[in-house]
Amino acid sequence: MELANLWFGQPSHTLEQQLSAAQKYGFRGLGLLAGGHFPSREQQGVNHAARGLGADTGRISVLSLAVLGDEEDSTDPPWRQRSVPQILHALKTLSCSQILIPSGLDGRLPLQERASKLEARVAQGETLDRSDEALEQVLVEAGVAMERQLEPLMAFLFDLRKAAPGLKIALRPEVSAASLLDPSRFRMLLEEIPGADLGYWHDVGVTEMRAASGLEEPGAWLDAFANRLHGTTLQDFAGGAMHLPPGIGTVDWGLLAEYLPRQATRVLAVAPSYPGEVLAEARTSLASRLPA
Repeated sequence: MELANLWFGQPSHTLEQQLSAAQKYGFRGLGLLAGGHFPSREQQGVNHAARGLGADTGRISVLSLAVLGDEEDSTDPPWRQRSVPQILHALKTLSCSQILIPSGLDGRLPLQERASKLEARVAQGETLDRSDEALEQVLVEAGVAMERQLEPLMAFLFDLRKAAPGLKIALRPEVSAASLLDPSRFRMLLEEIPGADLGYWHDVGVTEMRAASGLEEPGAWLDAFANRLHGTTLQDFAGGAMHLPPGIGTVDWGLLAEYLPRQATRVLAVAPSYPGEVLAEARTSLASRLPA
């Protein structure tokens, strides 16, 4: 199991310091998932952050494109913000062989804004129903021309696979009701781009948040894509809050254990406000709940 760089909170920690801390608490290495917390990105980028790693491989299990994106409030998805050569250079620098791609949102800003208001309601602890009028309107509009909006993502994936045969590529839906990917569109994408190297990343917090937003339950993703599940972000969820230590929220860990392949990458993502001792406890707890 790896630790997400989210826990470090500030970009002042070097990558070596993060790796050392992760190993101190019993983790094999890091999953670089959080763009706003990537060390030294603002100064000299990936090269500076990776200095000193040398040829030591396997310590960074996955790199999210969110790490390489521009400002976090950009309306462009991360896969539009970096070229394929830039992405491959970052992976090579970090000796990482797996990329995580957040799918991004419907490109229409008014729709994104309406969907973000729904997210805010859930983040305040509200649970939405599918019959919610505002949610219904977003979903109806999001269904219009969505296949056409998926075409650039498909083109990007074709280019990435062509440039890096064998690279493990995992796609992740967004929390928002305006996410480019839902289970049906994800299934269509996988049918268009077959191959075991392209798969699904199960972010426990994202799928729980989607369920609380009146969208599909986490089990819908697991049941449909367990055979293509490359990895998972492990966190608990309660009252609209993500990045809680496993065991204090409402996540059905038994359900995840039924579907999670033993070889899938597992990354614990806990908020920076929790002390290191909580990380070690969470790792031990998850190891018993999710045997590898």
